[in-house]
Amino acid sequence: GLSNLSVSSIEEDKYGFLWFATQGGLNRYDGKEFEIFRNNPFNEEGLVNNLIQTTFYDDENHEIWLGTYQGISRYIISEDRFINYHSGEEGLSNQIVTAISKDSQGYYWAGTLEGLNRIDGETGEIVQYQINGNVVRDILLDSKDRLILATYEGIMLYNQEKDLVEPLNINLPSKFVMVIKEFQPGIITGGLWDGGIFEYNFNTEELKSWEFSNNNIYTIEKTKDNTLWAGSWGGGLFSLTEEGEIYEIHSGNKTNQVSHPVVYSLLEDNSG
Repeated sequence: GLSNLSVSSIEEDKYGFLWFATQGGLNRYDGKEFEIFRNNPFNEEGLVNNLIQTTFYDDENHEIWLGTYQGISRYIISEDRFINYHSGEEGLSNQIVTAISKDSQGYYWAGTLEGLNRIDGETGEIVQYQINGNVVRDILLDSKDRLILATYEGIMLYNQEKDLVEPLNINLPSKFVMVIKEFQPGIITGGLWDGGIFEYNFNTEELKSWEFSNNNIYTIEKTKDNTLWAGSWGGGLFSLTEEGEIYEIHSGNKTNQVSHPVVYSLLEDNSG
């Protein structure tokens, strides 16, 4: 089974394999069995740390990037090897990595507890960017190729011409943005700590928000039937239908409940 019961992130690669990042290593699932990748303190070229906070699957290069509590491990799947990136003066701005993404130019972006980092995958060069509030919780490259950051000081945008990060001035129900996604072009949906869910339309500048019995939203996903799912920190799972109806799935031992009130990660796989 799983190497650890705390699953922080889920990815499906282009061959249909599922990858579960946990607080006890990386798990690859082929539909029948798990293959476990753990840190070996005597191998500097292996997984850098078992506490994995976030993942990013690079479909183009068939690699999975792992943000851990001790830097980044880049797993090149076809070669079965890791490349590791550490914190330091010429490295990452902080060793705890909370978000990873990739832009159209091929640069990788990593959010940490102390700022943003741009990584050149070819040379390994890292450029650090300071942001308001320091903490980057999530990174989104939207359909307009805008680099959008979820931070503890609201939404930030990377200005490529000025090469700096600037705030997006919208009045959110809470400034602590935990997750952002783009389910429709030009519209970003985000989960807030102590603020529920918001939806912001870049074209019309319209802002919508929804509240639940627990508003500490940690992860979101929209399924093919246009239902928006929200995993909370302590309140279980919520769903918001296309018609605006809200349903709550609490934790417990019954078949219609989730096994734990903290929902870390959500994924609808290719089979639906």
